[in-house]
Amino acid sequence: MSCVGRIKREFRLKQFLPSHNNPLDFTRTPWLSNQLPFLIYRVVICLFQISAYLYTLLSFYTTGPKYLLYMTNLAYIVLTAHATLSAILCLVDYFGSRRRRSEGGPEIAEDRPTVADAMPMAITTTSNRSYGTNAPQHPTSSDVRLPWYYKCYWILYNVAFAVGLYVTAAFWTLLRGARDAYSASSILTHGTNCVVIVIDILISGLPCRFLHFIYPSCFALVYILFTAIYWAAGGTDIRNRPWIYPVLDYGGNPGLAVGAAVGSVLLAAPLCHGIVFGLAFARDTMLMRLVNKRHLPNGEGIALEPQADQRV
Repeated sequence: MSCVGRIKREFRLKQFLPSHNNPLDFTRTPWLSNQLPFLIYRVVICLFQISAYLYTLLSFYTTGPKYLLYMTNLAYIVLTAHATLSAILCLVDYFGSRRRRSEGGPEIAEDRPTVADAMPMAITTTSNRSYGTNAPQHPTSSDVRLPWYYKCYWILYNVAFAVGLYVTAAFWTLLRGARDAYSASSILTHGTNCVVIVIDILISGLPCRFLHFIYPSCFALVYILFTAIYWAAGGTDIRNRPWIYPVLDYGGNPGLAVGAAVGSVLLAAPLCHGIVFGLAFARDTMLMRLVNKRHLPNGEGIALEPQADQRV
């Protein structure tokens, strides 16, 4: 399927739902056959995120519950939760697979080869993504329904990554003049977070649907509604000003506040999710091209595109 065809399939209504038929895409990297380095990466990122979150939490210890007023902090909590759940699911998958192999039980076949596994062989394309005549006869991914906790994890991924990019872009565009803009806590929550996000998209196998922008948009909508209710109730920020962010000063500058609120929900959140989708799409396109080249001599192979229901 061409890139245009893959993009067109992204706009089917069912793509709004967190439906996927291969749980392994969420816990394994397509770049390695040995998943141990990826597992170590997941654990290291998890420990880093938890440590960084605790550091930022201590930086706001004098603010009390008002720490939760700021989208920056909420986004970092979601990103830390994503990293923690990622590590847990990878640990369960890795050691569960080892146990099944030791017991001689069947293991779910991946719906695409890793680059490390791609070897010259006779190519046969099937709906189950078998790439060679010697493909293992295991239960295919299409026989497996995505568990509910994987769906929750997928939604968390969509929210954490898109909102993380949005928070960083908004901060350096609108609030970079703040006196603590270059503090260690600010760099962690408005810089390092994006590095973690981009690296994770490129090396993981996490699928991404374009229409999943509804999840970060819903997160932004809930936050905007909260800021409006908080302002109407007489709430103040950590310095007792009648707004949480100056661009959301509903009393002093309602036009700007409404514009920022609507733009965040309808434009910024979908746009940032589009960036995540674009990175994931580029990753999968590069992966399949590398697999094609390694399957047949001289790179002369048929186009092995990931199915829209299974990949990006």
